[in-house]
Amino acid sequence: MAERGGTRRFRARIDPDYRAVDRVVEAVEALLAPQACRRVSFGFQLALREALVNAVRHGCKRGGGSRVEVEVTVGPGKWEARVADNGPGFDWRPHLEKVPVPTASAGRGLAMIRLYGDEVEFNGCGNEIRIVCRPKPADLQRR
Repeated sequence: MAERGGTRRFRARIDPDYRAVDRVVEAVEALLAPQACRRVSFGFQLALREALVNAVRHGCKRGGGSRVEVEVTVGPGKWEARVADNGPGFDWRPHLEKVPVPTASAGRGLAMIRLYGDEVEFNGCGNEIRIVCRPKPADLQRR
């Protein structure tokens, strides 16, 4: 949905299902398509996918949550994603600076989110994440 100033927004409440994650990322890809080169768009989509997968896998499956909410705002120079689940959350503080083992089969999601997000914030209990990317003007002109 287009808003004033070229800002577009996507909102959804999804079931804790990996197919639903795919559908959200596809919708956000379409939202980004007119604005960004593939490299920058890929990074934002990957960070969003990791946040959604973590919400489904950890917040809903392990914590008994039953929904994931996502809101993405794409504007000139600032892309923001918010992902929240209704699980109990987790203590995110010790995980922010961990460097994952490259051959590990799990535990790389937050590192990837940090790599592609210019700002990464959690709410107090750890069941909501906010990711902000600030693409450079040159990246918004290339496709």
